[in-house]
Amino acid sequence: MSQKVVSIIIVTYNSERDIYDCVRSIVANADVPRECLELVVVDNCSREPEAMFAQLRQLWGEDAVLIRNTKNGGYGQGNNVGLRAASAPLALIMNPDVRLVMPVFQCAAARFEANGDLAVMGLKQMTSANRVSTNSICCDWLMSGYLRPVISALANRFDWFWPRRMYVQGSCFFVRRSMFESAGMFDEEHFMYGEEEDIHYRLLARYGASCYAYDKGLRYIHQTEDRAPSLAYEKRIVEANVSLYRKKGVASAIILNHFLQNLRFVMMRDCCFGTSREQRAVNEQLKTYLKTRLKEEK
Repeated sequence: MSQKVVSIIIVTYNSERDIYDCVRSIVANADVPRECLELVVVDNCSREPEAMFAQLRQLWGEDAVLIRNTKNGGYGQGNNVGLRAASAPLALIMNPDVRLVMPVFQCAAARFEANGDLAVMGLKQMTSANRVSTNSICCDWLMSGYLRPVISALANRFDWFWPRRMYVQGSCFFVRRSMFESAGMFDEEHFMYGEEEDIHYRLLARYGASCYAYDKGLRYIHQTEDRAPSLAYEKRIVEANVSLYRKKGVASAIILNHFLQNLRFVMMRDCCFGTSREQRAVNEQLKTYLKTRLKEEK
């Protein structure tokens, strides 16, 4: 049996609409021998996981590692289950709505082999075959909310990565399992959102900025263009980051204020360049919510 080079970790929850094309894209873009790749799918208590698992065995083969999680513990806990079950030294963590559009495994394996300090490598995110995402890399929320959107936008536009203050998108990225595990893996008390920034904080504290990299030449599609604006979604992101930073000793008011600053900048930008009526309505509601939360913290 060939030694595994990369374990591909995918967490699902009623993801039948996405997971099959996701796996097909992996097979189509495998640039290392098929037996060197390991597929690990962790299902977070979907309605009909066995039917999905049967289809995945047909697509991948009987050696697919298919795990029924004991609970729906969210993104981080589910990925931790997959990472613990994996056997390769490297893992590609990806969402089921991600599509690989080019070979990535050989290049990633070579980058990690050449640099023993590397723990995480991000890829360039696309929202469609011809549309570049503005969220491949993001500044942390400790940065002023007025600076954060400007620097993040410029970094994505010119593919400039500042590892000390930027993290890579969690929808599709490579990790060295040993270093990831030594940093504590994902926080399993946290259900969803903000995990990329949290693990970035902990990995940098342990290994320094040299453990992060971003490869603009390796691309994938994350199918997010059809997502409608949602106040509930925005509030979850806010509260997730407030909670994670509170654990690090950062006052909630600081993070909330940075979110409010970021929103004010975005709303000012949208006045100049336009946005949908739905997005404007959500932004106004979010502004009210953030102001209320700041008053509560004070």
